[in-house]
Amino acid sequence: MTSKYFAFFMVMMTCLAAGCGGITDAEEQSPWLNREAELLEHNRQKITIEEGLSGTMLRREGDCMRGPGPGESTCILYPVPKRIKIFEYTHISQTSREIGQYYTRVDTKLIATVQSDGEGFFQIPLPAGTYSVFPVSEDGRYIVTGADGQGGLNPLVAEEGEVPHYRLIHNRAAF
Repeated sequence: MTSKYFAFFMVMMTCLAAGCGGITDAEEQSPWLNREAELLEHNRQKITIEEGLSGTMLRREGDCMRGPGPGESTCILYPVPKRIKIFEYTHISQTSREIGQYYTRVDTKLIATVQSDGEGFFQIPLPAGTYSVFPVSEDGRYIVTGADGQGGLNPLVAEEGEVPHYRLIHNRAAF
């Protein structure tokens, strides 16, 4: 198989495995569907802690590839309730990767677990420091949503006397 066809095949298989189909009823009912900026501002207003981390957990699905034609994109973004585990800063060498963005093991100290609400909002009081924040998939795997360029996975920084607001995106879309 040529690399061009192999790449197309892999994108299509990813789309099938990740659920790149249409919008479900629950997603259509979300008042925050594709309204990221307003949702982030709304969730920032919910912060009640003095120091730690806060954020919004989002899921992106559909076909997010831009094409030359006039067709309508099926790319959607919406908040999701999800269990989120906060670990000490974690390097990729301290994990076991399953496939893609999914990891089965994190070998650093678990600091806390928090649940995002129906609008994706979460907050956790923590001392200043750098942490690795892993959303947990429905089947218990850790989701990697970003890296820092030095091998650190999902690094978020809590600063003394502040509560930064981060967005975590679980990508299940085709790009």
